[in-house]
Amino acid sequence: MPTLFPLELVTPERLLFSEQVQAVRAPGVEGSFGVLAHHAPLLTELTVGLIKVTREGTAAYALPPRLIEAETSGEDRLRKLLLDLPIEIHEAGLLLVVRTLPGSAHAIAAALDRARWREVAGSVAGDDTLFVAFPDRGSLQRIKRRLVRLTEGSTRT
Repeated sequence: MPTLFPLELVTPERLLFSEQVQAVRAPGVEGSFGVLAHHAPLLTELTVGLIKVTREGTAAYALPPRLIEAETSGEDRLRKLLLDLPIEIHEAGLLLVVRTLPGSAHAIAAALDRARWREVAGSVAGDDTLFVAFPDRGSLQRIKRRLVRLTEGSTRT
């Protein structure tokens, strides 16, 4: 049986996450880092990004509670992610290329898929880059404007 260790993520205000895990990968202020069982106790500052934990042999993202609380739609989740994560959006033919922090592209792609915007033909995510495909230029332009508005905190569509 794999060795588990307690992982706690805390802020000055409250405990955000507390579970027994096998491994964790987190975005530190000096770069991404990993921790396994038997690591020396560690207190460090994190930066914006997603935290990947391994439990029962399966790696998954540990979403901040703010993203878990009362999500009513994919667009709400997408809005929260885009407000929290820095992104760059570029056009390449009928693709939007969205660059973000390492480990964050999958979460953005999942939220975009969950939003089910009819203009989006599909998406593919790597570690820090997301490709969003469109059937035509008009669809690409509409979604690009919509994503930019979401990064600015606007709810207009």
